Amino acid sequence: MFRPEVAASWLRPAKRMTAELPDAWVVAAAPLGFAQLARRLRHSTEWEPSRTIAFAALQDSRLPALTGGEVLDGLRGATADGGTWEIRGRWVSTTAETASG
Repeated sequence: MFRPEVAASWLRPAKRMTAELPDAWVVAAAPLGFAQLARRLRHSTEWEPSRTIAFAALQDSRLPALTGGEVLDGLRGATADGGTWEIRGRWVSTTAETASG
């Protein structure tokens, strides 16, 4: 079982994740582990955060600071209450779900 939070090297997991170059990626991870993997993904593979959907756990305002720079620009996901979030630069913005009726 791969646990990103304790990986000694991020290159091998990053290469495995991007080996087939899928149309999109879905990520469920803890912020610290994903920040470490994301840096390696961005610098060593063809991974593109704008083609990645993440679970609500990564809607953390500290995540862009953990990765540095523009590593996660375009990463987006669903919030726990049905809205959406997106990282632009060093900011995590949230859009609430609107009721339609």
